[in-house]
Amino acid sequence: MKNKVISLNLILILLFLISSALFLIFTFRSKENFDNDLKYTTGGAGNCSLNTNTELENKNSAFNLGLSRYPKSKYNASTRMAATNEYAPYCDIENYSDLLAYKCLKISPASLSYTMRSSNIKHIFDTIYIYDENTLYSYLKSKIEPLKPYATKIKGPVYVCMSQAPFFKYEKNSVENPINKFLDARIDIINTEKPYNYVKFDEQNKEIADTNTSEHGDTSDKISSLYCQILIMFPMYEHNELDKNAMKLKSATEQDDETIIKTFLDTTMNGYYTHNTLCFIKCNKASKLNCGCLNMNDYSSRTDTNTRSFVSSNPPYLVDANKDLPRYTAKCLDHTNNDAVSDFSLMYFVNPLSNSYQNIIE
Repeated sequence: MKNKVISLNLILILLFLISSALFLIFTFRSKENFDNDLKYTTGGAGNCSLNTNTELENKNSAFNLGLSRYPKSKYNASTRMAATNEYAPYCDIENYSDLLAYKCLKISPASLSYTMRSSNIKHIFDTIYIYDENTLYSYLKSKIEPLKPYATKIKGPVYVCMSQAPFFKYEKNSVENPINKFLDARIDIINTEKPYNYVKFDEQNKEIADTNTSEHGDTSDKISSLYCQILIMFPMYEHNELDKNAMKLKSATEQDDETIIKTFLDTTMNGYYTHNTLCFIKCNKASKLNCGCLNMNDYSSRTDTNTRSFVSSNPPYLVDANKDLPRYTAKCLDHTNNDAVSDFSLMYFVNPLSNSYQNIIE
């Protein structure tokens, strides 16, 4: 009888512990969901109509006249929740997007990386093939997040500069008039701002124009990914050529922070700021995100182990080294400068308030 009582008590204790654990799990999960819901419903959410990428195209917009700097006094967790939030009209900001547009640059990420090195600014340079917008976001997080353990939380701002080589091809395989050439990126053929334009002819000699890359990978007459250079910049940290993970801060006080940011934006970057139509060619399979225009010589990257395609399947969007690394050329002509060959990049502010980076960038 005594053993039965002891067994019953043990069962009751176990049931109590299990119930307590389930209660705590439910409570914390409910709080987490509540916080996330609150994040997306407080402030101006639901009343937006603008986008930082499209507003960047408008030289005279309020965004271009100061808001694009995202100063901490105006862009932080508290002010974002305020009724007087100046960023409320911008849908990508209200939806806590990972990347917020900052400036158009007249330089390639590869060339800009040399400026970062000479200016002692920590940076990451890489080349990839962009499959779509989601894989681009996934790629960027895969490069930034591993640095967090070396800095506890990365001190912002963090910026991304990217430029994509557009695919513009005209092909007509006929005995009378064979044509097979890549077209230059000029203002007169990018009025749709699409990064892909493949014109060919069907069996009835009827011209067919396609402005979207393939959804299914490499085929004989259509590609699915576009070549892109990407530069991630950490102006608050020193560059270390020998240790890529080193995160040595330049500043010791908030006043130092402000000076470093101002020098980076007004001196280091100032000579590259521009406003050109070629800046606003869309990223591959993106609705709003712009990727500039990058010159690229005809070559095959299938032998380049540093250049990968990110495949869009299910998260975490894995790298596929053999997927659709096409052979093509791209030439970007600056219509404001006698059609001189020029590279144009988009510079983005990595949003520290986004779900992806709120625990990574302060």
